[in-house]
Amino acid sequence: NPLMCTCDLRWFSIWLKNLQDKDDDIMSKKRT
Repeated sequence: NPLMCTCDLRWFSIWLKNLQDKDDDIMSKKRT
């Protein structure tokens, strides 16, 4: 089902973005 694939990809990109945001958060906390 192509729709499933698109959903997964979208979820994955959202998850990746959240992961990067968290990493940035951790990094700035370490810097401070």
